[in-house]
Amino acid sequence: MNATKLKERIREKGLSVSKTASLIGISKSSLYDKINGICPMTIGDAEKIKEILELTNSEASDIFLS
Repeated sequence: MNATKLKERIREKGLSVSKTASLIGISKSSLYDKINGICPMTIGDAEKIKEILELTNSEASDIFLS
């Protein structure tokens, strides 16, 4: 997971980590844990984030598969 790219993309979309977490249905602390590698990012969460941030498949791969 490339946490830096994900956080940059969240900011580019005018969102916060807290708002993004709310949109995907998890707590802010859970999303921070996933971003920072403390807990695994589920495929479902990654798909929701991809949709919310309007990521291309290539962008999503760069973020989630790094």
